[in-house]
Amino acid sequence: MNNASSNRPSIGQWVSLITCGWLIGFITGIFMADALETLHLDFALIIVGMSFWVGLMQRIALRKQLFINNLWVLFEVLGLSTPFVISNFIVVLLNNSFPGLIGERTNMLLIIVATPIGGTFAGWLQYKFMLINDDSKNSREWIKYSFIGWTGCSFFIMTYFLFATSLHLEKSMAGKLLNISVLLLGGPILGGLSGLGLKSISNTAAFTHQ
Repeated sequence: MNNASSNRPSIGQWVSLITCGWLIGFITGIFMADALETLHLDFALIIVGMSFWVGLMQRIALRKQLFINNLWVLFEVLGLSTPFVISNFIVVLLNNSFPGLIGERTNMLLIIVATPIGGTFAGWLQYKFMLINDDSKNSREWIKYSFIGWTGCSFFIMTYFLFATSLHLEKSMAGKLLNISVLLLGGPILGGLSGLGLKSISNTAAFTHQ
């Protein structure tokens, strides 16, 4: 067994770390959005918090397999949050010009669109600047699994909330608890789907700047 494979985190370890990152990041993002409420970047700031902690947990999980540095985390944040910042600004501008134009359901649809773009961009940045084998088919697979992971969890959560909103489930205590449970499931889904790509980068060399 080669050294990269032996140092590869198990799928259980990966899912556990990503789930922790998802939870801590979500809480951090909520506090950031509340503290910077005047910026009207609620969704974008939540994504910044989540992508930072998820990226950090990815780095921790891969630290023995790939010699990656903190740029990995930066690329996760930059890639994932960019489409959300742009879409948030567009929503604010449209709502300022045409009050009430963008409703809650439209915001949810924007999240469904922005997340796969962000997941792909983050994966590409990490591949392009951290995974040194540019010609390696295996390392390029990370872009796909970054896309699959973020898209899968976003689609699951937003599809549920589109359904829950139409039924006004948030008005009952049981509905609120169900909403929280679904949000928390995003972490394991992200970890499980992106974890499928661990093997694809197991034999990939990487570089670091000290």
